[in-house]
Amino acid sequence: MSTSVVGNFADEHSLLPLDQGTLIENCGVTFMVVITKSDLGKEFTDAQFAKISIQLRKLCLSLGATLIFTSTKESKNIQLLQKYIVHRSFGTAFTSAAQVIERDSIFVPAGWDGEKKIDIIRESIPDADSALEPTRDKLRPVAKEQLIEAEEDQAFLKKLMDTLATSTTSSGPKQRTMQEEPADKDSPLANFFSNLLKDKPNKPAVPATSAQPMDSAATQAQLDRLLKSAQSSKAQASRDSDA
Repeated sequence: MSTSVVGNFADEHSLLPLDQGTLIENCGVTFMVVITKSDLGKEFTDAQFAKISIQLRKLCLSLGATLIFTSTKESKNIQLLQKYIVHRSFGTAFTSAAQVIERDSIFVPAGWDGEKKIDIIRESIPDADSALEPTRDKLRPVAKEQLIEAEEDQAFLKKLMDTLATSTTSSGPKQRTMQEEPADKDSPLANFFSNLLKDKPNKPAVPATSAQPMDSAATQAQLDRLLKSAQSSKAQASRDSDA
């Protein structure tokens, strides 16, 4: 033990004998058992927490270690742990008492605990030394995901080629049908040629020399207008098919 606990005694034989179960394994170093997230101890029942604390205190007693519960969430024993580390390292004054009542702030300094104090907890729990039963539900078996093996490059490329060929074949006739669709029968150009093919009533023949120049000019102008109208209709149809 350190001089802060025992004091300056020249004769070791004057020291009192240790209690049973105390410092069974003397490693010559200072041990500190720090239990973090002590705020989660509220989830245990009184019997469960008592069993856990008994086993922890027995372990610390056999090693001459300190037991302390800390919680950063609720700021439990954080400053106390720092002060105690400085006390054990440099021999500074330390006046905080042991605390074994509150679950989330238990503090058992080295040299304070003993078998008689631990037996006080055993009296209220008949099976204090029995193992704890798991409180959580058994995890459901996770279904194994089916393994997908990658195909060979050549097989994958062949399948991709077949898919592209099928899609091209199914879309080809539709495009050709749209492109080869005949011109609308109501277009000006179609009407013009259909009128020319119709049989006209018999009229007296007119000598070629009697044809008027103005009639040929008017006919040419009408043809030009019809051609322009047909070209514009064709261009409009082409734009619609592209869209």
